Amino acid sequence: MNEIHQVHDKFFKHIISNKENAKSFIEFALPKEITDYIDYSTLEPLNTEKISKRYKRFSLDAAFRFKAKQKTAQVYMILEHKSESTSFSSIQILSYMLAIWEENLKNKKPLEPIIAIVFYHGKTSWDKPTEFLDNFEDKDLFSKYLPKFEYILLDTNITPDETFQFKIQNRYLLVALLILKHIFQEEGIEVFYNILNLIKDANIDDFIDLLEYIINVRDLNEEEIKTVLESTIGGDKMAPIIEKWIQKGREE
Repeated sequence: MNEIHQVHDKFFKHIISNKENAKSFIEFALPKEITDYIDYSTLEPLNTEKISKRYKRFSLDAAFRFKAKQKTAQVYMILEHKSESTSFSSIQILSYMLAIWEENLKNKKPLEPIIAIVFYHGKTSWDKPTEFLDNFEDKDLFSKYLPKFEYILLDTNITPDETFQFKIQNRYLLVALLILKHIFQEEGIEVFYNILNLIKDANIDDFIDLLEYIINVRDLNEEEIKTVLESTIGGDKMAPIIEKWIQKGREE
């Protein structure tokens, strides 16, 4: 994985590592019949290193386990972030599923249902089938003998900003996903003024995390950074942001 892809992955994982952000993302991504089924008080982030070590070709971004309302069934959820489609294969999702089910069998537990979500914000629309069977020729003839599942795809290229704004109440998550949506688009930095203005009164650390991602990917110069700050938090609040930024740099 090259350096710029690591920047995208690190940012996405940082967002989803927060339990409230993860809950809001899941509510946004899943169909209503599933979200109504989830007991969110049982939502548990899981260590993905065990799965990733077993299948070294792939690295799982995030995973969660939750229980159903009024039932004892546990459901496993895996989240994958992609900034390009060429590095993805649904074999990757199937490999994760096998690793999880092998762990279930090893621990003598029932096999857990698994829901896979792929969040994609690349330059072009997603061009991979979401149904596993669509990877095969003559799928109708052999379908009863082949694995059958479908992952949920969130492609920011075909998801309007208004959909994010209407469905996501979590302000930090909303801003982060909108930044991811626009980061590759051929727009000036002005597009980020309105996005960051949605969170200009937030915690300084949160604002810095979001702005740093934009700076690193868009390679903003000093003057552009100053313009972004002036157009969002305003001159009066710039000094504490810059001071905090310098302090964070020293700690790292």
